[in-house]
Amino acid sequence: MENLKTLHDYFLTGETKQYELRIQKLKQLRQSIKNHQLQLQEALNLDLNKPEMESYASEISIVYDEINFAIKHLKSWMKPINVATPLPFFLSKSFICKVPLGVVLVISPWNYPVQLSLSPLVGAIVAGNCVVLKPSEFTPNVNSIIKNILNDVFSKNYVEIYEGDGAKIIPQLINSGIFKHVFFTGSTLVGKEIAIMCATKLIPYTLELGGKSPAIVDNTAKLELVAKRLVWAKFYNAGQTCVAPDYVLVHKEIKEKFIEYCKKYIDIFYNGQSHTMSKIITQKRFNTLCDYLEGTDIIYGGGYNRETLSFEPTLLNEPSLSHKVMQEEIFGPILPLLTYENFTDIVEVINHNPNPLALYVFSEDKQFTNNIIQNIQFGGGGVNIALMHVVNINLPFGGIMSSGCGKYHGKYSFDIFSHSKSILNMSTKIDVALKYPPYTKFKTWLLRKLLPKPCNTK
Repeated sequence: MENLKTLHDYFLTGETKQYELRIQKLKQLRQSIKNHQLQLQEALNLDLNKPEMESYASEISIVYDEINFAIKHLKSWMKPINVATPLPFFLSKSFICKVPLGVVLVISPWNYPVQLSLSPLVGAIVAGNCVVLKPSEFTPNVNSIIKNILNDVFSKNYVEIYEGDGAKIIPQLINSGIFKHVFFTGSTLVGKEIAIMCATKLIPYTLELGGKSPAIVDNTAKLELVAKRLVWAKFYNAGQTCVAPDYVLVHKEIKEKFIEYCKKYIDIFYNGQSHTMSKIITQKRFNTLCDYLEGTDIIYGGGYNRETLSFEPTLLNEPSLSHKVMQEEIFGPILPLLTYENFTDIVEVINHNPNPLALYVFSEDKQFTNNIIQNIQFGGGGVNIALMHVVNINLPFGGIMSSGCGKYHGKYSFDIFSHSKSILNMSTKIDVALKYPPYTKFKTWLLRKLLPKPCNTK
């Protein structure tokens, strides 16, 4: 941890605050990623068995988008934001300056190790900070390439990467007291531990967590298209996506037909096999998924290979809400299907695991859709699509309560790694005596006339 002070000292030089340096480093980072792109894809295949298309679409291209968007807009983001000034402060100006925080910590997970390491790192650099990156120890091949990329672009007193056992290293990093913000992506359980550690040091934090994200299919939905989109979204990256549909609530009138369409598209996409999907990350996680199948009604799939850590796309029929598959985020290629009859049924099921990171509603009924969006708490989501809201860089991404706190992507990343410094610049041309003692009755009367008073509600 001795290197941490060098990052703090470098930040104090003010170099990272310069617009020209930020842009230069973004362009260099983009070029270095391009130079290492094939190596990144090979590493993703080694660590996760990710298909080349998924590696580019869900990892590398998203980082390119973050960089390109920041280069285009950074100058305007850095400008002071003028705001209105109350009448008593006439001849004065009020504005907000966006200034960098200092040295920040980015803790990334294993499921999208390129995107979820480099996207928040880009936001931190764009905002003018120095960064420590702690990637997951479960993706060593990807980490090695990312380390080479960062070393190509940044000095170690600007951006440093710490590898190793997160359970040991992360507490040491946070307890160093050097960080001005901690950005964590991972499980809700670990997120709570991060929050407690940060609280003892009064360090602000962003938590990008998870939860049981529902998909709701009503009886007006275009059923075959819905099944096609849901099968793709659920089994993308073998279900190891924080915003993957965790279970489906389908109207009882259309359940059987929906199941047939799901089977059809699993066969089309995966030919009943799992070799075209990512593998399960660890033996421990694989065993957990196997445990989820115990005591359930498997209506499709259920096969797996312990040697390759591969798992077939699997559909479950109406598991009990008390079963562990409905108590924990699945994070794998298992999709429980439940039925409902009315809105009350939907709310009752979701309330067993409230505040999901995402929610998806599939319907042609606008009133039904709006009722879901307005009356159920969730981080973000989609209508007649799943996963894809994450890709829109203009949308803030984040959870609520147990699924996280804080939003990022695009301008929201710049904001979360910046301090909004409020400034009132008062004129020296005149100096109103009203505010100074002695406080006469006239001054008090005049003050009441000038300052805000209760509104007339009549």
